Amino acid sequence: DMLAMCDLHLGNIESALNHSLEAVSIAEDLKEAKLLKLAYSDLGQIHMTLGNYYSALELLHKSLEIDAGSHDPWRKMNRTLSNLSHIYYQIGRYDKASEFGQEALELSKTENDFNGEARCLNALGVISSTLNELQDAKKYLEDALYLAVNNLKNKALEGLILNNLAYVY
Repeated sequence: DMLAMCDLHLGNIESALNHSLEAVSIAEDLKEAKLLKLAYSDLGQIHMTLGNYYSALELLHKSLEIDAGSHDPWRKMNRTLSNLSHIYYQIGRYDKASEFGQEALELSKTENDFNGEARCLNALGVISSTLNELQDAKKYLEDALYLAVNNLKNKALEGLILNNLAYVY
């Protein structure tokens, strides 16, 4: 599974997909729930990258079903929820995108994941902007910007948020 994620980040999509499918197969054979939820989530992320949104949705929901019974705060379940929000946004289901974005945001706060929180706030700002809820969008993006500047000191994320905030203005 980690080889799959390394390959994904290196742009070796075919290799990432092969490693991820192998991880799912091993986890299923071993009936290892912890590995299976990770493998489903990561395979979903690969499908999301490929633009296979409906396959990604199915895999991410499978991961959440397993995670529901065995939540692990180190797992960062908020990222699976955030990926679901992103996919629903891509297919035009803004209601579901907002719903999963809110869940991801709350869990990010619970898990003290400032990066996840800032990214969720940014995504919710984009969703709100798309729905022409500009005051909400502005608030989400300003909160995200605060975290990016003060807690994360992440210039790339700061630039992304500023771009989205400029769009709102």
